[in-house]
Amino acid sequence: MNQKLVKLGIVLMSATGLIATTNLTILNTSALFETNKVDAYELIVDGETWFILEDIQQITKILDQFKAKMTPNISENIKVRSVDFVQDMEIVPVKVDKKQLGNIDNLSRKLNYPIQAQDVYVVQEGDSTWKIANTLNIPLEEIERMNPDVQLDKLWPNDELVISAVRYHLDVKVSLESTVQEVIRYTTNTTKDASLSQNTKKTIKAGVDGLKQVTYLFDYVNGVEKENTILNEIVLLENVTAEVVVCSKTLKLRSSGTNF
Repeated sequence: MNQKLVKLGIVLMSATGLIATTNLTILNTSALFETNKVDAYELIVDGETWFILEDIQQITKILDQFKAKMTPNISENIKVRSVDFVQDMEIVPVKVDKKQLGNIDNLSRKLNYPIQAQDVYVVQEGDSTWKIANTLNIPLEEIERMNPDVQLDKLWPNDELVISAVRYHLDVKVSLESTVQEVIRYTTNTTKDASLSQNTKKTIKAGVDGLKQVTYLFDYVNGVEKENTILNEIVLLENVTAEVVVCSKTLKLRSSGTNF
């Protein structure tokens, strides 16, 4: 950095008059201020400055570690499409005074310290998922998403349901792609035949299930599924409709005048 210099003419006087003139060179104050500045990086979240830190590699390392922490367990047949922060984030190079530099450990603590703990509901006698959702004013779908491993149609007293997930200063959205094979259940076409005996059912053609390949896109936020959509669907095997014939006669009931 080139230092800006200012030359001041100084006049030396004596009792008898002008005796000498000299020039003194002093350092410009703005140039002196610049020498105390260092290269750093400003972490901005949703327009708010969080930290000013010196090492960008440490910043990205801590952010990546937090992303990994908030990513759900992924099996081998699932493809990760993206892992991003929900909040708008910028890392901007800046030049600041050394006194403005923050501590990298403070960033780690802020990311990993929850601002809201997980809230759990203990199932009571007579509870159902619908009743719990209605009482707590929580959408039933939200309870299902936060408790993917719980059989919600078979709740027992003292079972625990997550009704509020852990919240952090930052939210991580993970998009996953999964391709699975699903059964296409066959349908039944029923016709009536008056020639058949009552309560008779005759199968003309057996139904056969089909098979399809479906690709889903799952969106998770902080490990909780928020949405899923179908990206692609291919029929591998068409199902076969079952053909069934039943009797068309109605059963006539004969009434008796006898009192029992």
